[in-house]
Amino acid sequence: MTNRRWLTVAGLLLAASGSLPAQRAVPVLRATPQIRIDADDHDLSRIGWILPMPDGAIAVGQAEDHRIRFFDATGRDAGSFGRLGAGPGEFRSVGLAGMIGDTLWVSDGQNYRITYIGPDHKLVRSERLTPAIKANSADEHPLPSGSSAGLIPLGRYPDGTVLTDIRAPTNQPRPAWFPPDALGAVWVRVSTDGLFRKIIAIGPPPRQDCRFSGTAGPFHATGSVPFCDPSMRQVAGDGSRIAFVIGNAVAGSPMTYRVLVIATTGDTLFTRTYDYRPVAIPKRVIDSVIAFVARTVPDEAALFRQMPFPANYPPVLRLFNGVDRTMWVEEPATTPGHHWRVLDAKGEPVGTLIVPGSVELVAATRHLAWGIDTDADGLQSIVQWRIGD
Repeated sequence: MTNRRWLTVAGLLLAASGSLPAQRAVPVLRATPQIRIDADDHDLSRIGWILPMPDGAIAVGQAEDHRIRFFDATGRDAGSFGRLGAGPGEFRSVGLAGMIGDTLWVSDGQNYRITYIGPDHKLVRSERLTPAIKANSADEHPLPSGSSAGLIPLGRYPDGTVLTDIRAPTNQPRPAWFPPDALGAVWVRVSTDGLFRKIIAIGPPPRQDCRFSGTAGPFHATGSVPFCDPSMRQVAGDGSRIAFVIGNAVAGSPMTYRVLVIATTGDTLFTRTYDYRPVAIPKRVIDSVIAFVARTVPDEAALFRQMPFPANYPPVLRLFNGVDRTMWVEEPATTPGHHWRVLDAKGEPVGTLIVPGSVELVAATRHLAWGIDTDADGLQSIVQWRIGD
């Protein structure tokens, strides 16, 4: 553990050098289908998130319906909460969600608040969110968080603080508490009225080699190159951990990526390097990206045809924190399905889990996994697997 006030993610990732320890072979884990919550049978709209509850039930975010659905540990419908509106128990938008003990919190960016839902699926209370972060009530240089709508909570804690991330300001003075050398995102804990409490982590600066600027006729655009930057982050549903991934952080390094997990006290839980096998991006995939841009933003299609796409997929496609402090990392593969590397709480590989290509895995423990299964018509059902060795 570290007792430093804050951690620089890029610095920790670049600190590892020299030869890498040999990595033992890990088993392929068995996944046995256990529960299916069918979209038609339960009138499910598009699923924003699935959050396992302490009693084995799940909460499901339904943004299009402005409500939360609940299903018990056997997959039976256990009721719902919410509707469209601005009154108590209503949502204008169903945002991120998490748990504080047995209480579910759900952010609502359009109503600028957090709604708290008890284990009986009834309203506990609502809490107003501030539009900016400041050192104190007289701070002349508050910083916006998340969006102009207000504070975007990534975690909510019993002590009344909220985890959020902010970008380094480029066109306004930095307050005294903001790290002067920060170029990327900074994760901070603040009170719900926006008062700064503590810096948790400082992210790496954006990779300039993954930026593209081009001109086609009268159009000029600057943006990120698809499939290029492998860095990503994900916050646990209970707000207890932030996981970071950066690939090939050291120039000339072997094919590796690094996972860093930080507690929201600011302590490092683990940081480890993993080997991976690069997977080439087929030309048809690049062509489909350009075709999509041509259909949706025709004026920019010529710019995308100039773009220097990378030869390989990034080493990590997705990641999430397991409910039981496991870590789930999806790697690209040449065989069908989604290939997930499962890590224990210390970063030790447990095994590889392969799920069907139609399924987006979104939550898990060492022995249970939940995913969203999308059919050819775009309908989304919920599936649960029992995971064995």
